[in-house]
Amino acid sequence: MAADADVPQLVFELAAFLEMANAESVLHDEIACYAKAANAILNRLRGVATDPSALPTSL
Repeated sequence: MAADADVPQLVFELAAFLEMANAESVLHDEIACYAKAANAILNRLRGVATDPSALPTSL
């Protein structure tokens, strides 16, 4: 992880993606939101990774 990464902020954002996906799933009775959350998480992790190529290119 990049030395300048704000870990508490990162944790907050990742949890928010998951919480929003769960809320959308319950409210709209659909599961596509989980893929959106997974992509958002992967993109956010790429942003703080010291070697983004170590992460999957897609889900």
